[in-house]
Amino acid sequence: MKCYEYIYIGVNGVLGEIQGRLYDSRRQDLNPTFKRLASMKKSAIACVLSLSALLVAPGSFADINADLQNICTIVKNDDKSELRKKVKQVQDDYNLRLGDYYDGVSCGGVSLIRYSMQNNAAEVGTFMIKKMSKDDLIKTEKDGMALPQWAEANGHINTAIGQELLSRIS
Repeated sequence: MKCYEYIYIGVNGVLGEIQGRLYDSRRQDLNPTFKRLASMKKSAIACVLSLSALLVAPGSFADINADLQNICTIVKNDDKSELRKKVKQVQDDYNLRLGDYYDGVSCGGVSLIRYSMQNNAAEVGTFMIKKMSKDDLIKTEKDGMALPQWAEANGHINTAIGQELLSRIS
């Protein structure tokens, strides 16, 4: 039987029938029918579990996108307490730290820290720098420049965020 056939027949009916035959049999020698029924039970359980995992997984990815939807507005408004709540919520709900999803979020085509530098959001920018690892801060971004080189090239290295960045990576 195929996986979908188990679902079509009905999980309770199949498992109940198999379970009844398994518990009614007291024989030491396992006949072929008994072995087949035991195998069917394992297959049905595996099938149901794998299908349920597939049905649940896509929703979790959509939720993290919804949770991070307003992060650009939070950064632009320099709202450190709201960003702290957002980072904590994502960490609690998805077990992800800021460095785990930092590369996947862009605001106006730039990364979050670059966006905070462009909008003079010093509190939020320094908070993100403190939350991220040194390796993430010196990693080359999409445009081929690392964060310190970009900040220096765009005149943001002398700002509070730029100074925090330099002290963190040195």
